[in-house]
Amino acid sequence: MQEPSLRRILRGLAAIGILAETPPDRFALTPMGELLRTDHPHSLHGAVLVRGRIYYETMGALFDSLTKNRTPFQQVHGTRFFDYLEEHPDQGAVFQSSMAGRSRHEAKAVVDSYSFSPFRRIVDIGGGDGTLLGRILAATPTAQGILFDRPDAVARAVAHLGRVAVTGTWQAVEGDFFECVPPHGDLYILSRVLHDWNDHDATTILVNCRQVMASNSALIIVEAPMPRRAVDQPAAIRMDLHMLALFEGGRERTIAEYGELLDAAGLRLVQTVPTQGPGIAIIEARRNRTQGRHRLLPTTRLLPQA
Repeated sequence: MQEPSLRRILRGLAAIGILAETPPDRFALTPMGELLRTDHPHSLHGAVLVRGRIYYETMGALFDSLTKNRTPFQQVHGTRFFDYLEEHPDQGAVFQSSMAGRSRHEAKAVVDSYSFSPFRRIVDIGGGDGTLLGRILAATPTAQGILFDRPDAVARAVAHLGRVAVTGTWQAVEGDFFECVPPHGDLYILSRVLHDWNDHDATTILVNCRQVMASNSALIIVEAPMPRRAVDQPAAIRMDLHMLALFEGGRERTIAEYGELLDAAGLRLVQTVPTQGPGIAIIEARRNRTQGRHRLLPTTRLLPQA
């Protein structure tokens, strides 16, 4: 890189508070800039990269996509979000880095707000790299954990849980939650899973959980419920815009809408537990006393243009 161009970029970063400038031509990270370090305990490194590399151009297509009945991501890249990440491993790594950073913050908030001690067999559906399950097992020494996810996620989870969890207290299982989930769980967890999917698909996931739950099993949904006013929970509103841009029918929902999904799957909402995370809440559900008849909610998936 040419030195004059680098200097201009560094001064631009100084102008917005990322760097501190000490003439002549000396720069250092500010407290805000320190958050971009990968070794910072509250690092935003992954979040910044994924927004700059993947989200930025997608959000630019948001308005135009409204008239074309396509998600902005498909309009820009010609494929679905997760398919794109599989085809571009470098971008997939950036996305996973962002998710790992977010998971670390949210996992602490969840474990600090909800008691997992009543449960002996905890199944984390779509558990990613195991950040949340690892936190739960550390706080609940009597529990056994099962992480259930796609093969690539399971590989990351094995590496992570192997570092942070006691051997013999966990296992990682590959599978597809649209087909089935591991049986015999005392607690099933869906953390940041349902917001990726339309109502029909989200209900399918819940039905698959309901079908293997015992009469005394519980299920918790960890999401950012939509507020009555946008200013009440800006983080939930921002996440909802990301869902709009990236996924077909993916969205954040209100507590009442989660209640409708649960009811359609033969489950009942028991309580909602707020956390100290940015807008994050824990929605607890149990099986209906009578199984009733599952009714898959109609799909809201956007059809691609011919």
